Amino acid sequence: MKKIISGVFAAVLAIGFSAFTAPVKKATLNYYFEFDYTAYSPTKANVEGSAAWKISTSTSCPNAADEKACKIEVDAAKTHLESGVRKINPGTNIVATEFLPNN
Repeated sequence: MKKIISGVFAAVLAIGFSAFTAPVKKATLNYYFEFDYTAYSPTKANVEGSAAWKISTSTSCPNAADEKACKIEVDAAKTHLESGVRKINPGTNIVATEFLPNN
């Protein structure tokens, strides 16, 4: 009888431990985009639109004082390749929390 109870107890523990094992998190792939000041003025509409952002190889921002919109990190699932160039999907929500026009 003790063997049966200990066997059932061991089975319950094994099921319990496997049920509460934390799932393995997959690393998400993100891309960095920088605002394209050569083609777009930094208006609120341009900053919040996906067309004015170009893929960046750096994660840091330039030091130019007039470049208010700098870099954003975008989940790879919200990007696509267009003619071999990584772009932000149209309709991706980009919110400008502060807007200061260039002087």
